[in-house]
Amino acid sequence: MKKRIIFITLILIIPLLSGCSKKSANNGTNASSQETATNADATPNPVIKPGQTGVLIQNTNVTYFSLQDYKKHTVKAEKGSLVLLLNKNKDSYHVQFAVTELPVLAGNIDKEAVSFEEADFKNAKDGLVKHANVYKTPNSKKPYISGYSSAVSVEGKEGSFFKCCLPGGDYGYIKEDDIEYTVEKADWTVEMLPPE
Repeated sequence: MKKRIIFITLILIIPLLSGCSKKSANNGTNASSQETATNADATPNPVIKPGQTGVLIQNTNVTYFSLQDYKKHTVKAEKGSLVLLLNKNKDSYHVQFAVTELPVLAGNIDKEAVSFEEADFKNAKDGLVKHANVYKTPNSKKPYISGYSSAVSVEGKEGSFFKCCLPGGDYGYIKEDDIEYTVEKADWTVEMLPPE
């Protein structure tokens, strides 16, 4: 009698258990295919981290606190300026601008004003050259400065050359391929006390 009860109980329980396992397997499969579809449809967000160079895609204000006069200042920054991301805040980025004049500007800008997308760098108005030749005109055969390294302001393009303003106010032409769109970290910014 005991064997019959056990046998009948097993006959009733086994279909229930196998039905449950089929159900959970189906739910898992459906969830996985939905997740895969969602993941395939979603474009991954780029990872933005300190040390990256970005470019301003609109005119914006830069706010900084000066240790020279202990006041908060706001200045305008132009579209096309390169910036180095120093830190991320909730609604803003703390950035440093390219080292084209001293002291170097650093401060907070709205997140919407800056892009880290490579396509936006084609409109950059700053750049960095390392060991490049600088020519008087884009038609010059011989450079008037060889092995030049500095941050430069890009004034315009002529053929495969950029007309650049060099630190100190001189102008020269630098080959497009010799300009990097990057910002090096400065030793001194408007937010820091000058070195002694």
